[in-house]
Amino acid sequence: MNSLFDHAPAMYGSVMWHMAAMLPRLRTMTREQVTLVADEANQHGMEFPLHLATKKDKFDVPSWSKEKLSGMQVIAIIVASLFVMCDEDFDRCAPLADVWPLKEAVALCRGNRIDTNNTP
Repeated sequence: MNSLFDHAPAMYGSVMWHMAAMLPRLRTMTREQVTLVADEANQHGMEFPLHLATKKDKFDVPSWSKEKLSGMQVIAIIVASLFVMCDEDFDRCAPLADVWPLKEAVALCRGNRIDTNNTP
């Protein structure tokens, strides 16, 4: 388990599953649309510690959904959007891939099983 998630394996899993669900849609969007989604989501991260959001905390990302999103969903949008903007190149986004469960999310998108021994 990487150090960011040593004490928050539920957060790691939540972000992983949300990213796996979001990646297919992000892949169909134009670069401008992905940038808009990332910018709207990131604005919440600048104003609120998303990792501390409770179930009551909901965030508006209108270019993504009419429904308000959880803190984990907003984090997942930010990370997945950056990954897509890096052309899903793990080398180009190594700092993200080293911390966030991007490889696992991509494997889930492909319908592959992931090695749960290497994830929290």
